[in-house]
Amino acid sequence: MNKYGLAVALVFSSCIYGQTAIINQDLTDSTKNAFYIGVDNRIKLQLPGKEEHYSIVVKGAGSSIAKTGSKEYCVRVSAIDTCKIEIYKNNKIVLIKKYNTYTIPPLIATLQYLKDTSATVSRVLLNPYLRIVVPGAYYRVDGAIVSFSTTFVKYGDSTVMSCTGNTLCPEQKKFIQTLISGDTIWFNEIRGHFAGGRTVKFPPFWIKIE
Repeated sequence: MNKYGLAVALVFSSCIYGQTAIINQDLTDSTKNAFYIGVDNRIKLQLPGKEEHYSIVVKGAGSSIAKTGSKEYCVRVSAIDTCKIEIYKNNKIVLIKKYNTYTIPPLIATLQYLKDTSATVSRVLLNPYLRIVVPGAYYRVDGAIVSFSTTFVKYGDSTVMSCTGNTLCPEQKKFIQTLISGDTIWFNEIRGHFAGGRTVKFPPFWIKIE
């Protein structure tokens, strides 16, 4: 093959490769090549042409794969290792993608990433809702806070208010506006609901007013 023909072949191969992609639907940052142990890692294939012309193989990290929909699959891994996905078209490989595997650290609840820290009243009220966070990981949590209570420590006295949902209720917001530097908000009795009906109670956390 002459240089011109080789260049054309490389460009053609690059185009084919570029049109085929794997999208990880369970990551907060889709640019990361990561799978997590013990959970469903949902992926979607971007394929030029009909899906029936393609096949997919998963290897390594004690992995398995199951088809869940049109161009959609669920990958499970069971070991810290490298997992490799191979996509074939008409028995010819068109894409190889490697993933590192990780364990999911314990989930925590925060007030928009504020936890056991100090903040101004305006910062607390800027985004006044609780969320479930996976510290140091990119896994997207399929769950939400459904109830919590707040204990306001002001002048040495405590005021407790409960709330349904994940957002500070109007009474809580109004009370927070009266807080001054040194006062503390404790978030307690935090419960989250997950797919499948599972309910989890999260550890309490605090925010001290600056």
